[in-house]
Amino acid sequence: MEHEDRSLVLIVDDDDSVRSMMVQILSLFSAIDCVEAPNAAKALDAIRGGGVDAMVLDDFLGLERGIDVYRRALTIDPGLRGRVLFTSGKTFDRDNQDFFKSENLRFLSKPFMIEDFVSAVKSLLGGKMAS
Repeated sequence: MEHEDRSLVLIVDDDDSVRSMMVQILSLFSAIDCVEAPNAAKALDAIRGGGVDAMVLDDFLGLERGIDVYRRALTIDPGLRGRVLFTSGKTFDRDNQDFFKSENLRFLSKPFMIEDFVSAVKSLLGGKMAS
């Protein structure tokens, strides 16, 4: 259920339990609504539907890389630039780190602290964050 005064964050992760945990954390600790996507296709469909204020994106979605999904997402909604948090249970390689820096993107390694996750998502939303 969307509310005009609440932010909408798209959570993209192919692991159902991780995705569900992220949604639960954001709903318990902040005034953020979430929509979930288990893969790139569903994530891009959600973005096409409009209203997504920020995205939490796993860097490894089965056969797809988060960076590729990010690039395609920006062609649909350029307003997502700077509003994406990458997550991964794997170590980010040097190329990824360079890409994140060049695009001014944030990332968190899994597992992460709840406070770090909530803070990172809120920082993506900036002035859009409901009080």
